[in-house]
Amino acid sequence: MGPSDEGPDRHASVGVAAHICAASPGGKRYDASMTPAQRSDVDNGIWLCATHARLVDADEAIYTVASLQAMRRAHEERCKQDLSSGASVFAGEDLIAVGPDIVALGQMRSVESNTWTVAIRHFLAGDVTTLLSFIERFGKTPEAERYVLVNDFGDGRVLASTPSIVSTSEGYDVRCPIAPSVERADARDLPRDFELRHGDLALENGVWAMVSGLSALPQTIKRSLALMQGESPMHPTFGSRLSEYCEIFGDSPWLSRILKLDIVRLAAIPYYDTLTSTRATPLRCVTRVCHVDVGEVHGERLPLEVDLDVKGVGKWRCTVEISTRRPVPPWTQNPSIMQALSRKQG
Repeated sequence: MGPSDEGPDRHASVGVAAHICAASPGGKRYDASMTPAQRSDVDNGIWLCATHARLVDADEAIYTVASLQAMRRAHEERCKQDLSSGASVFAGEDLIAVGPDIVALGQMRSVESNTWTVAIRHFLAGDVTTLLSFIERFGKTPEAERYVLVNDFGDGRVLASTPSIVSTSEGYDVRCPIAPSVERADARDLPRDFELRHGDLALENGVWAMVSGLSALPQTIKRSLALMQGESPMHPTFGSRLSEYCEIFGDSPWLSRILKLDIVRLAAIPYYDTLTSTRATPLRCVTRVCHVDVGEVHGERLPLEVDLDVKGVGKWRCTVEISTRRPVPPWTQNPSIMQALSRKQG
């Protein structure tokens, strides 16, 4: 269905409101036991394009009553899911982030060995002025905030040098010089760590239980996603922004996609740990974020089902609960800790 040149109040339609069971004897799938009211009821109808309206009436052996009813139910369910998730809003585009303050709807324009060019159509966070400011202060921006993330790829890159932008009729094209992908750890080689059960350290025979390799993978990923930015006194900028995004986008169709965008950041963008003098991505062994499903809120906890590509494992899924509210770190209320951190940052 679409507009018609006959006038602004006219439309053209090539759709057909077809009967599943024919309205009269001799028609395909006619059911003599149905009443006239049942034959004209919406439950006996299916909306088809003109081509398939003819096709289903040309092959009753394939297009049975049961198959048409199943086709209709499946299509209505897809439409329902698209409506609730905002899929129709994206129409082939997805979210892109350039640094921590810019989130936009757009798509990948081109991929070269050392350059990604992304097309920005609509800003969700920030605007073109924010983008220009990011470019101007790029030389003073820490590496952990120099990045481009592309939801459609489930991946991101550190920006190797200052991005540039070109205005287009549809928005902006941003040329992003990128560094090579950060090397990921093999999940089978994850180091020994204290085992966590229900969020607490586990004891076995009076000794703290330890895990490593694949056994450490679930808690490594769950802990990385559940740790909110600001919760670590030694690394106040480390952690996810999932709670922040839940507060801002909690009632919008963008939520699952913007949560995925931040998980992409944790998987692809490295941080430097001053305590261990190591540089690695927070999710360590995740090479790609495939999909994020948002569950039902329980109190202030939101379950996420996350589909990942993991080095050494392949496809892997985990469920993690995150807070829907940004927690106030308890250490911020301790003056001695705050003074020590101020001296460290100074």
